[in-house]
Amino acid sequence: MNICELQTLLITLTKSNISQTKIAEAFGTTRSNISLRMKNKSLITDEEKKKVEEFFKVSLSGDEQFNIVNNSLKEIKKAFNIDDNDMLVIETLLKNKKALKLARNFIDALHGDTEKAEAVISILKIPELASTFIE
Repeated sequence: MNICELQTLLITLTKSNISQTKIAEAFGTTRSNISLRMKNKSLITDEEKKKVEEFFKVSLSGDEQFNIVNNSLKEIKKAFNIDDNDMLVIETLLKNKKALKLARNFIDALHGDTEKAEAVISILKIPELASTFIE
C-alpha cells in the first residue's frame, strides 16, 4: 500500500481527518518527507505499518472487529470524558471475560446485593476498597 492509500484508509478507520503531519509523527519523520513520498506514491514498509497501527490504534490488516471496538472505545472516552487510566479498566473488562464476571459481582454488591457484598469484602485486602462496600 502506498502512503496516499494509507492516508485514505486511516481517515476511513478513524473517522477523522488524518494529516500528513500526523502520519509523519507516526512514522517518526517530517511532514515534508511524507509529502514527497506521497508525490512519489511510495510504498509503506512493514515496520511503518506497525508504527501506524500503534500510533492510531487501528488494524491495517483487515481486522474489522478490532477497528469497531477501538473506534467505540474512542467514542466512549470522548462522550463520558474518561481519563486514560479508567479507559484501561474499560478495555480490560471488554477483552477479559473473567474480569467482566468479577466486575459484575462488584456492581451487584454496590447495588445492594448483600451476599455479593460480603463476598467482595472478604476478597478485598486493601482496607480503603473494602470500606466502599461496607458503607
